[in-house]
Amino acid sequence: MELVQGSRLCECFRVTRHMGGQPRIVRDHRYGYVCLFSAACPEAGAAVGHVCAKAYTVEMSRHLREIGEQVPAGRHALVVLNGAGWHRSRELEIPDNVSLLRLPPCSPELNPVETLFPVLKHRHFANRVFESAEHVRGTVEKYGTGSPAIQKRSCRSPQEWAAP
Repeated sequence: MELVQGSRLCECFRVTRHMGGQPRIVRDHRYGYVCLFSAACPEAGAAVGHVCAKAYTVEMSRHLREIGEQVPAGRHALVVLNGAGWHRSRELEIPDNVSLLRLPPCSPELNPVETLFPVLKHRHFANRVFESAEHVRGTVEKYGTGSPAIQKRSCRSPQEWAAP
């Protein structure tokens, strides 16, 4: 399983328009955010995720516990992490059946699951206005990990996308 996290979901993207007209996109100037902790295993089509108000070591430990609970007996999970503070904390609780692989600084392209976020953003979050924070939270919980088919297509290893 690889870790996915840290992405702006509700961005405005390009839209088509008729010649001579202006594109119409609904825009909301209220601001707020939620954090999505999400892990996906494209091989098995399994995913784990939860939404929280802030990203702290406690939430990361909870997420690693959830990953450890989902791993079948006799198997081991490898979680790919960037250098965020809650990934490096000494208080981070790591289950016995989970190992962490920390990426070098400024190298998100090495995490195969990072390619999942743009797909989810374009399909479910772009150019939308949400009625409330709970509506945002519900949508993130519903689509935050993607379907197994989307995971398999989107999550590629660097060897796959770097090949000529």
